[in-house]
Amino acid sequence: MLTTDSSLIIPKLNFDANGNLLIKASPTSSHSDFDFLVGKWKMYHRRLNKRLENCKEWTEFESTDSNYKILSGTADMDIYSTTQMPGLEGKLFEGVTLRLFDPKSRLWSLYWVASNVGVLDPPVVGSFENNVGHFFYKRYVQWKKYNCSISLGRTRQRSSYMEPGLLSRQWQNLGVELV
Repeated sequence: MLTTDSSLIIPKLNFDANGNLLIKASPTSSHSDFDFLVGKWKMYHRRLNKRLENCKEWTEFESTDSNYKILSGTADMDIYSTTQMPGLEGKLFEGVTLRLFDPKSRLWSLYWVASNVGVLDPPVVGSFENNVGHFFYKRYVQWKKYNCSISLGRTRQRSSYMEPGLLSRQWQNLGVELV
């Protein structure tokens, strides 16, 4: 059974007067941050069966991923594939991630599109610090707005969420992990 890696800690966050998350690149952020992903990979996932419902049951599954540098080495793209996606077992599920580096802000913008939806998601934005990438975005889940985070290490990933406006500003597991 796969287990959660709690060493991927989300850094302290700053918010503006309206409660919007302020994202600033780390001093070491560069166009080579995702070079470690280049190649072909077999990946192992675990996903909560129900999100945001205090669910403790996980489904584990495998996928493959092919990752490439593009645009003269300033961007990165991968093609994700599985027939084990929870809810779509036995059917081919594919996704594409486009990662673009802005040399002025030194922030990465990660765009995702899935074969079962066909719509490009708004970007997940952030940078790497001490070999861990921290990327942030806002999503509506069950009609509520959440600040969300993806922490990406060289061999693992964890997704979390936080309700805006909560005094505790506590992150909770969103239920998607790659180990």
